[in-house]
Formats: sequence, structure tokens, C-alpha cells
Amino acid sequence: MVVTNSLSLASRIGETSTPVFFLGGRIRSTTLSAVGSKTVDDLLTYKAQIAFLGANGIDLESGFTTVDPDEAAVKRVMIKNATETIVLADNSKFGSSYSALFAGFENIDRLVTDVDADPAHVEALTDKGIEVVLA
Repeated sequence: MVVTNSLSLASRIGETSTPVFFLGGRIRSTTLSAVGSKTVDDLLTYKAQIAFLGANGIDLESGFTTVDPDEAAVKRVMIKNATETIVLADNSKFGSSYSALFAGFENIDRLVTDVDADPAHVEALTDKGIEVVLA
């Protein structure tokens, strides 16, 4: 079973035999993801083994950020209701910081990034207790 606020992901997985539950809410035009209080309310009815999240920025001082406060609120609930949280972010996200913080380092279990990630960034996250997977 997959629970998602991503319209694109729901559409793709919906073509398979995996059950998909799409969260309601306002659709952000830039990401085609549902956000807002309706999305948060829907999320509160689910528990997840793993939350897979994207990030717009990874600030090595404060944590994981996004550009939209409503999106950050949804991500915070996803983290709270998941047993494990994995962030998917390419190396361009390191050193970037946006206005909406959605997670500190203590909230993230694993980061999957590309092999071009700066080794110093990888080491900094590892030192903060995050497992970094280069893919």
C-alpha cells in the first residue's frame, strides 16, 4: 500500500497492482502535490513504515528545507507518523536553504543522494547520525 500526496506518483503507481491512497488538499501547481490542512488531516489517519520525502535544500546547520510552508507541514506529519524517514535529494540540494524547515537531522534516518555528492557533506550528515546512501 502506498499513501501519497503526489499526484504524479499516485498516477504512476495506480497503473500497477499496488493499492494507492491519494491524500486530499490543495494541489501545488509547481509540484502537483496536495498540501494544506485537508492533506494534514488526511495524513493523521495513516501510519507508515517508511516515509520517502524530497527536499529543496539541505542546510548543514539547520536541516532539511522546502520553499512552501504548507508542504513543510505535510512533510512534518509524514515524519511523525512513519517508523523510518528517508530523504531523496541530489547533490545540488546541499548548501541550499529555504524558508520552510521541515526536519532537523534527528528526524531523518537515511539520505539517498547521487555519487557526485561532496564527501564533506556526506561526512557531515553521517556525523549527525544520518545514514547516507550514494546511488
